[in-house]
Amino acid sequence: MENVYTALSLSLITKNRFVISCEESTKAINQFINYILQPINFNQSQYVIIDLLQNKTDDEILDQMSYVVDDKLWFKNIIIWQNLQHLENKEYKRLYKLILQIDNYNMNSSKLLNNLPSSFTIDKKIIEIYKPKLFTIIPFLEYDLYRNKIYPFLKEQFWYSINFPIISDSTSNQLSDVKFMPNTQDTLLVLRSKMDKVFMSPEIKGYIYSLIVFIRCHRIGSLAPKQVRVPTITLEYVYDFCKALVLWKKKLLIDEQPPSQLHSIEKTEEKIEEKISSLSDSGTSETATAATDFYINTDELFITPEYVKLAIRKICYWLVDWEYNTKFANTDDFKYTNNEEQQQILATKKLEISMLTGDWYGSDYNHVNEYLKGYKHEKDYDSPTGFTNKIIEECINSVRPPL
Repeated sequence: MENVYTALSLSLITKNRFVISCEESTKAINQFINYILQPINFNQSQYVIIDLLQNKTDDEILDQMSYVVDDKLWFKNIIIWQNLQHLENKEYKRLYKLILQIDNYNMNSSKLLNNLPSSFTIDKKIIEIYKPKLFTIIPFLEYDLYRNKIYPFLKEQFWYSINFPIISDSTSNQLSDVKFMPNTQDTLLVLRSKMDKVFMSPEIKGYIYSLIVFIRCHRIGSLAPKQVRVPTITLEYVYDFCKALVLWKKKLLIDEQPPSQLHSIEKTEEKIEEKISSLSDSGTSETATAATDFYINTDELFITPEYVKLAIRKICYWLVDWEYNTKFANTDDFKYTNNEEQQQILATKKLEISMLTGDWYGSDYNHVNEYLKGYKHEKDYDSPTGFTNKIIEECINSVRPPL
């Protein structure tokens, strides 16, 4: 559960969305609210659960996602989507367009202006909804529906997956052991303001580029290019993840300092209070950044290869999935060689493999089929998605990290 709390915090710091993979979404959502959202002071008016099977129009979804404050529509902070895997492709495309509208189509104006609302056209009327400082959308996905593939462009709008721990009555007591930061919501905004202070060396950037290139050039990528050759936004995802995690871990270390080291802290806090008081008297709103100088020493913020490996696993386990190519993912086709339709499919697969000589070097289909069996996703509760991903592990092991 500690990983889920960290995943939520990193997403709110970086303004990104993520998914939660679990055994049973209804029970996982209740546990997520009770053991994560409520302890960090998100009240019922700040989060909402939207069943996408019951709410099938943009108007219905937006109505649940927003509320009125001072005659303005505002999004709630945490939007939980349920039953996403049950939808059809046309509904996925509609949700993809909805997210683009929420992001103002990633225009520069939306990144430069803090209070720019998201615009939606509903029944020929333009509706504007403002985003709070802490805002994210979290779909809950179930392991048993893993084969129900999500529209690739919609999938890319969520930067990574986190595996929700197996929930049972015998382990539910452990969920209350999560160590929450005091004033978590304020702390997240403070850490966000320090993102640019995290140092990333040219060697680390080169390491990230190499990993992305190896993943995009993996031979299985030729079978499902869109789903294996990760998009260019993956670079930005990895950068944001590493920077946010460096800040998060640094803050955790500071919070765990023994009492013997708190004397100097108290003195610094007095100085911070004086600065905050002076800022308040002058009518400024810079109190959050003022309080960060004590907590974070920016000289110690830098990214190491271990952070990069963790980012690649979290992000690319989610984004890379060659089994979108269901034709080649069915490696048991030799069982149906007496069926005329299956024989035709098998002949087509053999032809496709023979054409992909650049990646497969003229390999015989029988050997290719056996090779693919070793790359099929299998249940793994320790992975970010709940399933193995041999492509990512192979690429991480193939690229030498900087010294």
